[in-house]
Amino acid sequence: MAVVAVIFLATYAGLRRFFVLPLLAVMRERGGMVEAARDDQDEAARLLESANADAEAMLSDARAKADTMLAEAREESLEAKREQIAKATRQASERLEAGRSDIAKARERSMAMMRGQAIECVGIACGQLLGETEERSVGEAVDKLMTRYAQ
Repeated sequence: MAVVAVIFLATYAGLRRFFVLPLLAVMRERGGMVEAARDDQDEAARLLESANADAEAMLSDARAKADTMLAEAREESLEAKREQIAKATRQASERLEAGRSDIAKARERSMAMMRGQAIECVGIACGQLLGETEERSVGEAVDKLMTRYAQ
């Protein structure tokens, strides 16, 4: 029995030295690698979280800048439209005034021409009826008649 015990102890010592201890060393090394990987994973998660926060901040800033630029562009567009409307209104007013002025001048010319023709006709008629006419009196009568007509 002692021989069996010696063989057992020798086998145990050999297995321990050549198999169990190296296996334990590999397992400890792998455990260390797992711990290092977990630490690296935690560090990566922390860095990722920090990067996500930075990215969110940058995205928020970019959105704010884009909104500001869009608002400025809208305001500039509205201002340009207002200027165009104001310019068109001014031009329309100028054309309207020019048209009114032209109409007034044409009316004055027509009235002067009508006055001259009326004085001539009334003068001829008075000359036929009365024999003699005063040009001044005929002009005053035609002016009164035209004044009533113009109103």
